[in-house]
Amino acid sequence: MSRKAPRGFTQTLTALTVPVRVFIWSLSQRIRTSKSVSRNHTEEQTRIRTTAQYSAGFTLIELLVVIAIIGMLSSVVLASLNSARERSRDARRLADLRQLQTALELRFDDAAPPEYPDDLSSLVSGGYIASIATDPRTGDAYYYDNLTSAGGACAIASGVCVSYVLGANLENSSHGALNSDVDGTVGSVNCADAVYCLQP
Repeated sequence: MSRKAPRGFTQTLTALTVPVRVFIWSLSQRIRTSKSVSRNHTEEQTRIRTTAQYSAGFTLIELLVVIAIIGMLSSVVLASLNSARERSRDARRLADLRQLQTALELRFDDAAPPEYPDDLSSLVSGGYIASIATDPRTGDAYYYDNLTSAGGACAIASGVCVSYVLGANLENSSHGALNSDVDGTVGSVNCADAVYCLQP
C-alpha cells in the first residue's frame, strides 16, 4: 500500500518550486542577453577593426591616379613658367636697349662735334651709364655699330658718325615689338627677326 505525501508538504514543495523556476528562467534570460551583447560587441569590434584597416592607407589605384594628376598639373605649370620667363627676359632686353639708347643720345649731345661712339664702353667712362647691360640669358653683349647718315661704316672723330644701330636677340620670334623695329642688315648688324633693332 503506497503512502500519500501529506497535503501540507505538497503545497510547500510547490510553493518552493515556483520561485526556483522563476529564478532559473531569469538566470537563463540573463545568460542569453549577455551572450547577445557579447556577440554584438565582438561584431562591432570586428567592424571597427576592418574599417580601420581599410581607412589606414590608400589603394594602389588611388595613388596612381593622384600621381598622374600631379604629373599633368606640374607639366602645365612648368610650360607656363617657361613662357613667363621668356617674356620676362625679352622685356628686360627691350628695356636695356632703351637705356642704352638714352645714354647714346646724352653722349651725342655732349660730343663736339656731335657723334656716336665707336663702342658702348665709352658710355661708362663718360658717366652716361653705370654699366653696360648684357643679354640676361647668355650674358653676351648687345649688337652695336655707329654709322654715317647713309648707314655706312665710320670711325669716331671723323665728324660723320651721326647714326647707329642697337640690337638684341629676342627669344619670342613672334614678339609684337618685332613688327615696328628696323629690319634687314644695318651696318654690321643683321636685324632679321628675331633680332630687335633700334636706330635714332
